Amino acid sequence: MLVSLLIGAVSAVVYGVDAIVASVCTFIVLSGLRLIVALSHQVSTSVALHMAVQKEVWENFIAENLYKTYEWIKRAKDRSAFVLNNAVVHIPQAGARPKTSKNRENFPIPVVRRNDDDITYPIDELSTESTHIPDADKVELSYDKISSVYMDHVNQLSEDSAKDILDRWYPSLARVIRRTTGTTVASHLSGSTGNRKRLLAVDIATGKTILNLDTRRESGNRSIILSEELYNQLKADPTVINKDTMDNVGAVWKNGDLVALHGFDIIRTNVTGRYDNSGTPVKRDYTLAGVATDNDVALLVDWQYVHYALGSPKFFEGKDDVHFQGDIYNALIRFGGRLERKNQEGVVAIVQEP
Repeated sequence: MLVSLLIGAVSAVVYGVDAIVASVCTFIVLSGLRLIVALSHQVSTSVALHMAVQKEVWENFIAENLYKTYEWIKRAKDRSAFVLNNAVVHIPQAGARPKTSKNRENFPIPVVRRNDDDITYPIDELSTESTHIPDADKVELSYDKISSVYMDHVNQLSEDSAKDILDRWYPSLARVIRRTTGTTVASHLSGSTGNRKRLLAVDIATGKTILNLDTRRESGNRSIILSEELYNQLKADPTVINKDTMDNVGAVWKNGDLVALHGFDIIRTNVTGRYDNSGTPVKRDYTLAGVATDNDVALLVDWQYVHYALGSPKFFEGKDDVHFQGDIYNALIRFGGRLERKNQEGVVAIVQEP
């Protein structure tokens, strides 16, 4: 108001206009400008907040929908709380147990120190390619393409990270690797040639014995993770079909599917790995193309002895990008996983035998 009166007085002296009229007009103009600035600031703040909220929503969407197709990953121990600075997984390892003495006669009792060890490894980052949605698609398509794109990214992140995590659970020690023993059948893996022995219920029993000895218990939360092809071999084993023998091998059927065997739940998945044909089979890099000597593998796992870890997911978007005349979207997750014990307790790999 004071500024308006001052401007009105100056205008009256310089231009000879009515001071009151000039002051009122000045006040109206200044008030209008202040309103425009305030509204502009409110709109920009609202847009920024909306964009931040939208990004947070989609990052939560990734976290909530990751592994929807591979729910079995979450049966392992969740070690996400052990991810340090979103970069390193740190798992404490208990040292050797103290020895015992029956009817102790010698004193003082020896004092020993438990030397704990750690498992520490860097967490990996998995990111998707950018998806371009042209501006015309946002207007003309009859379905919500953006939501569909979001789901594509989540599904691909889920599949690739699930395959990577499972790959880390496969053992390398001869003590926990066995071979299939059934009659031969043509290899089903892409790139591999020749015949392989079928997977049988007795192979699962052999693996279970090793698992029992390692974990010092005969049951628990356990599963068999295998490909659809190995599952069909197991499903065709006469001992799991014959009513006189199926109870002896713990075969459980549901709606025509074999769902459990020897106390193991059966998990069929498309992300199983491969082993080579060395004397002690060696796990092959799953990112490489298949070769003639590749062998499929079934993994027997006690879920208390494997883990996964997740960092914070990230979602990126470029709205109305001038270089692409449309929107750009991509995402990333940080993840890790491995066996809980350095001695590879809690898992047994049953690898095909040529």
